[in-house]
Amino acid sequence: MPVTDNRVIGLTTMWPPFRNETDSDWFFRRLGRYPRLAHHPVCECFDNHLIRFGNWAFCLGCLCLGSGIVSAAATLVILYLNLRLPAFLQTTWGNWAVGVLLYTPALIQPFCQAKLTKIIFRTALGVSIVLLWHGTIFTIPWDFLGLATKLGFILIFCWTFRLSLRFRERHTHNPLTDCSRGCYPLCDGNRQHLERLLSDVRQRCGESDPEFVRFAEGFINGDASNVEVEHVILD
Repeated sequence: MPVTDNRVIGLTTMWPPFRNETDSDWFFRRLGRYPRLAHHPVCECFDNHLIRFGNWAFCLGCLCLGSGIVSAAATLVILYLNLRLPAFLQTTWGNWAVGVLLYTPALIQPFCQAKLTKIIFRTALGVSIVLLWHGTIFTIPWDFLGLATKLGFILIFCWTFRLSLRFRERHTHNPLTDCSRGCYPLCDGNRQHLERLLSDVRQRCGESDPEFVRFAEGFINGDASNVEVEHVILD
């Protein structure tokens, strides 16, 4: 079953009447599922979206964003406790100005996919979020005018968040569109995950449903004699 289209495929399968539906649901859920902390396929064409530690792959965006948030929050706490908070971080406009400045690279990132640049930009975004909320919560009075300002900030923050996501979805390049190694999730680059899945299938179903094991092996390895598959291309 060679696959040459370079887009993600949806898969509908004509099940034999003896197929164990529970095992099949589990198999296809595992087949198309990204690793929990990666949020992306872990093949080589997504290296710019991942940070790897040994056999573990983490989503670069989420890891760096979280690191920026944690480091900025911890730094502010330390500065507060030591009474050394800079003067510009004691004002609303100071926090907002630096926060917006650090947010700006997030608009450049879809057009600049170098890994080091993405690490810097996403970490800066995490720091930006902390400073924006720090200025809103701790430097604006809790009177009527202050509450109205805080509400206005929340509305603008949510609106900007939604627009930023749409902007990223529209302009961020999808590596799957020009990958030459096959069609995810049955591509060569995902082979390590597929072999691990086959091992789990044999352990789970080897004794109770050997026919399903043969089906899974034929499906993943492209043996047309064991499985009949309909490919539906999802744009």
